[in-house]
Amino acid sequence: ILKTLPGSPGNTRLVSLGDLGAYGSAGTTNNFEFSKKFLEGFGMPFNIITGNHDLEGMTEFTTDKENFAAWKKAFDVSSPHGTFSQQIAEKTLLVGLSTEKFRDNKFSSHEVFISDPQLEWFASVLKAHPAEEGWNIVTFSHAPPMGSQLRHLNSVHIKNTCAWLNHAQGTTRRRTFYRLAREHGGVSVWCSGHFHLSHDYEDSMGIVRGHHPGSMTAYATTGVIGHKSCRDGRRQSRIIHGDAETIRIFTVNHHETVSNGVHVEPLRLDLSFPSSLAARARLSALGEFPKRVPLPEGEKISEGDEWWFSARTPQQGDGCYLPTSEGSLDIVDQSTPGAVCW
Repeated sequence: ILKTLPGSPGNTRLVSLGDLGAYGSAGTTNNFEFSKKFLEGFGMPFNIITGNHDLEGMTEFTTDKENFAAWKKAFDVSSPHGTFSQQIAEKTLLVGLSTEKFRDNKFSSHEVFISDPQLEWFASVLKAHPAEEGWNIVTFSHAPPMGSQLRHLNSVHIKNTCAWLNHAQGTTRRRTFYRLAREHGGVSVWCSGHFHLSHDYEDSMGIVRGHHPGSMTAYATTGVIGHKSCRDGRRQSRIIHGDAETIRIFTVNHHETVSNGVHVEPLRLDLSFPSSLAARARLSALGEFPKRVPLPEGEKISEGDEWWFSARTPQQGDGCYLPTSEGSLDIVDQSTPGAVCW
């Protein structure tokens, strides 16, 4: 990461999105202490938020309150809900949200839960830094908001109601984060982890327009660095580089090749867009809108991979189908090998 920082580092800050340890050690005091030394090794200021696994120190702590308190003590976090708000440059704010429950979650222990007081704090931070005054806000949470358009795993995260922030808390509460970002207009980037997937899918980044002319939020999946934690064999981090003109989002590859033997560069640009809302509004008026840089073909995980599903157009002989606009049916014996009922 340090070797691949683009240009002059300037005001640099490291942010950990949580899930600090592997199964068996996650959520323990030893893990927190080890992780703090690791993060301090970068030689720069850092902020941290909790992931669901950071509160699963079941062998050491009886309650979430005890576990959360140990995490805050280890990382010198003073905010009651594990949040942070850090101005890193002129009109540029970093904001972090932390999950506060594991044992006490009603439906899924792995739901990334943001309490009402924490949500009220987040809304107040956005209100105090309006997009109309030129603020760019980069938000960090362990899971993404619902509506972010990011890839998840149906068999894991949807099935267990833990794919999005406050997933099991009802439609209104889980959609609040997405609504706040769109209404504010200055939440330019929102980084999340949780899925332990790489950045090499088309939907590892979602770009959502806001309510203001030219406003947008780039939702970015952030991968993992540990071999034991990645689900698709690719270990990655992100670098966000901003100046007065442009915000750029990069992928840092911690592997040198992918499974097909293709060599990958250590740093890859994924998205670039104007820093100012006014500049983005001018582009929008011209019918232009930021798009992610196309993934290199050799690195992209596509339809041939097991993570994807495929769809096809019904054909005569498949099974039941509607061959004409009048809606007549051609019924095929479903015992026919390969027959499919559409």
